[in-house]
Amino acid sequence: MMLTADLDVLTGYLTMHRERTWAQCQAGVASRFPGGMNEAKGRLLKEPAEWRPLCCDPAAVGIARRALRDFAFRAGLCDRTDDEVEAARRAFLAELGAGEAAAVRTDDTLEVTRGEIRLVLSADQQRVNRALWPRQAEDSADA
Repeated sequence: MMLTADLDVLTGYLTMHRERTWAQCQAGVASRFPGGMNEAKGRLLKEPAEWRPLCCDPAAVGIARRALRDFAFRAGLCDRTDDEVEAARRAFLAELGAGEAAAVRTDDTLEVTRGEIRLVLSADQQRVNRALWPRQAEDSADA
């Protein structure tokens, strides 16, 4: 959205896919493209709940580039170097400790939450795939 300097008049609207007009967006017309916010609901936690202990070596666990950036943001480390963020991520995993219970997701990845950070690890616990905000009680179906 583009607004005037006073932030009181909409002067333009752009969307990545040019799929909807501003009026359609305001009216709640659904996106024609997959992958929007509602698509994330496809990765639910298993029901009934299933748990697995963490058994990874924090120093050996890899991390996706986006997950490292998201971890930095959620940990308040955006102004730090990648090496400093990586060290903080390893410390975060080490603080969880071996045997910490991780929730199993329907795609068999694992998620674990501490404080304001929720990590999604690969099923083999060798890679951090995502760094997210903690689940809210009403958002238990979210990514």
